[in-house]
Amino acid sequence: MLGNTVNAAFVDLTTASAQIDAGKIRALAVGGEKRRTALPNVPTMGELGYPGFEIEGWIGIFVPAATPKDIVAKLSAELARIIASPEGVAGLEALKLVPVGGTAEAFDAALRRDLVRGTML
Repeated sequence: MLGNTVNAAFVDLTTASAQIDAGKIRALAVGGEKRRTALPNVPTMGELGYPGFEIEGWIGIFVPAATPKDIVAKLSAELARIIASPEGVAGLEALKLVPVGGTAEAFDAALRRDLVRGTML
């Protein structure tokens, strides 16, 4: 878009925010279920008449499949604690990320949902 080779693109907010803030590109919609705090005046795709269009990026931590469940649970709990801490929230929000932490099972369900939707890139 910046080089005028394409007119529109789906770009994650972390990558696009500096260009949006500089007025070089304009956000038309967000792909999640809810509006983003960083772009409160930008509608969701659902609000624009495309219900179910929910593509959101995520960052996850993976361990080998054979990792014992108690170790996975301990890691999940510690990561959730860090993400929910004031420092974790502030750090993630500074990167225009939405702080979300949870169990390994919840992350697995989100991965499977995105695989079925074909939205996991």
